[in-house]
Amino acid sequence: MTRLSESAPESRAGSPQRRRHRLLAKSGLLLLLAVASCFAAVSAVAVAASGIADGAAASVSAATSSATPSVAGPSPALEVPPSPATTPSPAPSLAPTGDVAASPSVTASPVAAPTATVAAPTTRPTTKPAAVRPAVTTTRNSLAIPALGIDAPIGVTTCGGLIPNGIWHWTCAGQNNFYLLGHAWGVFKSLHDGYHAGLLTAGMVATYTDRSGAVHRYRLLWVEELTVAVWGKGAAWAATSGPVITLQTCDGATDAYRIIVRFVPA
Repeated sequence: MTRLSESAPESRAGSPQRRRHRLLAKSGLLLLLAVASCFAAVSAVAVAASGIADGAAASVSAATSSATPSVAGPSPALEVPPSPATTPSPAPSLAPTGDVAASPSVTASPVAAPTATVAAPTTRPTTKPAAVRPAVTTTRNSLAIPALGIDAPIGVTTCGGLIPNGIWHWTCAGQNNFYLLGHAWGVFKSLHDGYHAGLLTAGMVATYTDRSGAVHRYRLLWVEELTVAVWGKGAAWAATSGPVITLQTCDGATDAYRIIVRFVPA
């Protein structure tokens, strides 16, 4: 009896090995419960994140759908007229890349080439129009020779010195000799060239408009060319019995000659 009462507490409490096994079992159970709790928490977080992502995607899809206008039908094809007298080639087809939708292909419709109308060339007249001579002006104190295209006012110069371009009255000539000077490269160029071309013929008309506006008609009487030495003797610019007009211009490469033209009343 005494052994049974002494062994009872040992059987209830168990041996130390059994107690260790129990502790290990409890610890394993607690560890499993902890792992299960963590797994459940992670699953809940994943579910919540998935729901948020789905909601965001739905919002973006709705916004995109509302921003993109609906198209009732395909866009109309564009007609590109080709250049005249050429055959249009079909437009190349572009393959879509990625998520971008392919645009409708452009179809070029042939257009008839315009017909060019060329007017027949106009035949030019073969006859040469007559040369237009300048009209005689009525400028006071002026000289005009229509056949030579001369028409200019007359200035007054002294006996010596150089003169600018223009017609100048040389006051050193004798009485009734209205002596006029002009440069061969200037206002009297046509007079110089006409002399060498044989155009200064007897009867050529010149008109002088005096200071009062009266027009006096003259005709060419004679033409001569003198050296400076002969001209210096004064026969060309001597006094005359009646009114005459004498024109003078230079000639020669060194101006060693003088062309003298005498006009008398017509």
